[in-house]
Amino acid sequence: MQIKKDNSKKKIKSSAKKLFFVMQYKDASMRDVAKMSDMTVGNIYRYYENKEILFEDIVGETYRKMEKVIRVTDYAQVFIRNKIGVNEKNVYKNNKFRSHVLESITEIVVQNSNELYILINNSEGSKYENTSKRIEKMIKETIMAVMPKMSEDVVSAYSFTAISTLSYILRMHIGDKAKLKQHITLFFQKFIESFS
Repeated sequence: MQIKKDNSKKKIKSSAKKLFFVMQYKDASMRDVAKMSDMTVGNIYRYYENKEILFEDIVGETYRKMEKVIRVTDYAQVFIRNKIGVNEKNVYKNNKFRSHVLESITEIVVQNSNELYILINNSEGSKYENTSKRIEKMIKETIMAVMPKMSEDVVSAYSFTAISTLSYILRMHIGDKAKLKQHITLFFQKFIESFS
């Protein structure tokens, strides 16, 4: 009985993810999810109390993972505590740290590409509707922490470019993990190198 219940929940989640991939959160209904899942609306509500909880189950963890990595200043503190000979002044130029950040971002993007695409492009009407702006702001804060003398206008341009490029790469290569990984790695590698 539990296996059937788990399979039904997975089917609902998978169908809803496909729906939110092509439709804004605000425009999708639980009836749409039921239709896509080939289930009754009542059955959907047995597993998910409302659309907000379903959406959270789909994208929440991905958002938190991305937020953790993008807040590089916090991430740097953890790295400093765990690595001898690395301090605040040189952590951002440390190749191991840069590689670690790059690998973490790439892994999150590749493993959670559909969820990230939904967050950035189709979350209007949800509590995540400003994800693109939030990620852009986190990137901006990180750049300002790493390069405090850089003008705010230049930092804003870098942040906007980063989120726009991420969205573009996701759109172009979402079904091809190898190409997605290649393009994300190359872009973020060059992006991180620009702050040497």
